[in-house]
Amino acid sequence: MERVPRSRREDLPPRARRPPRDPAARAQGRPAPRLPPLRPPRRAARRALPASEPGGHRQRGLLSGRAAPPAGLQGRGLQGRLLPRLGAGLPRGARPADVPRIGRGARAPGGPGDPPLLRVKRILFVSTSTTVGGAEKTLYTLATLLDPALYQVAGVVSLKPKGHYAKLLESMGVRVDSLDVQKTAGIADLQKLAVLVHQARPDLVHAVMYQAIQLCRAVRRLGYAEYHLVSSPRVNYRTRGSWSLVLDGWLKKADDLMIAESDASRNHLVDKLGYGKDKVVRVYNGVDIAGWPISKAARARCRKQLGIEPGETLLGVSGRLDPQKGHAFLLEALAKLRASHPVKCVLLGEGPLKGQLQGLARSLGVDGAVHFVGEQADMAGWLSAVDIYVQPSLWEGLPNALLEAMAVGLPVVASQVDGIPEVVRNDVSGLLCEPKSSQALVVPIQDLIVDDELRRRLGQAAKQVVLENFKLADMIANTQAVYKKVLGE
Repeated sequence: MERVPRSRREDLPPRARRPPRDPAARAQGRPAPRLPPLRPPRRAARRALPASEPGGHRQRGLLSGRAAPPAGLQGRGLQGRLLPRLGAGLPRGARPADVPRIGRGARAPGGPGDPPLLRVKRILFVSTSTTVGGAEKTLYTLATLLDPALYQVAGVVSLKPKGHYAKLLESMGVRVDSLDVQKTAGIADLQKLAVLVHQARPDLVHAVMYQAIQLCRAVRRLGYAEYHLVSSPRVNYRTRGSWSLVLDGWLKKADDLMIAESDASRNHLVDKLGYGKDKVVRVYNGVDIAGWPISKAARARCRKQLGIEPGETLLGVSGRLDPQKGHAFLLEALAKLRASHPVKCVLLGEGPLKGQLQGLARSLGVDGAVHFVGEQADMAGWLSAVDIYVQPSLWEGLPNALLEAMAVGLPVVASQVDGIPEVVRNDVSGLLCEPKSSQALVVPIQDLIVDDELRRRLGQAAKQVVLENFKLADMIANTQAVYKKVLGE
């Protein structure tokens, strides 16, 4: 049976019928849709960021138009697209032509070839110690001179108690934490370091010196925290036992890249320890030549403090008082030299061998000619007081103390080991000798004592070598290049 519309059924009363309506009439008679009431935007949660940083604007009234957004606002996503126009007090749907739409994957204002906006990367430094030393000074230099437009120091962690450079960094506003690790690190130390890493939220961790490197490697390998890792060993692994080398073979997989301070150190890591050539990058240490002037006033003051008489020659050496530095051979050489020359010696630095070296000086009869002055902040002043700098190391990557002495313009006598010949060319920028021999030290030192012109020539050449090949700016730039490579920039 065919169905008849209600409007055509004759059996219904007139009121029940629905007259047909054309589409235009139907549209005019339709009631307006009910829209949800407009609500004011929800207030954002309070954030501890300042108004000058992305995310801190909501606490400073930028959304209400009471203040203009910071110039060059680099927000990302929805925040970056809305803040420029809302902060200027414009309607929500309006966007003037000069307000860039900055979001994920967008480019900075300008032409199509402009580079994309970059987020500042956070760098966390972890070091075995922060006392006066070459590796510690390099860490301090990096933490204070990295390009702030690219990198932010998330903090410094010292395994040992806070030392000289930790106090300097804290005075500059850098957070420094100490784990107070004893001789050997344990699981509790791993957990402490993992907590500090989570708090710092670094993009990259730069570990300096052997114990700090192994601890950072273990934290990453055991899954306590995830981060990119750059290591600066500053150590000769020949002093490590077989168990340490086995452990190193498992932990070294955590490294993204290693920084070696000399070609000799890089070759040792690659040829002797099996590190890949693409995993080890050589970055020479650098010295700011302008920061190491020869001060006549400082020279006179320090020589007077040591009791150096006119006509006496002062030998100097700087570094930790431990077996690696070869101080014992220098004291033996001093005893032989004093038989024919008025010569004295000053030792700059602290270390576990201080008592033994003082006893050796007494037994050799030169205790009155040897001065242990400890760690000194004014290294330039003390080096200005020295006539001949001696580096009798048994092994060495590339000592900062040697570069600093050369930057002052001192003639140097150094052991021919590892990375030292890369900076000291024999009879050109210094004099080289065999290690572990006091007699090998006596001959070149005696040549410099009796020949003023030789001292002057070698000192000038040494300063020129540092000026040309070991600039502080080059070290900073090369280290930042390592960071960029690891971070994939």
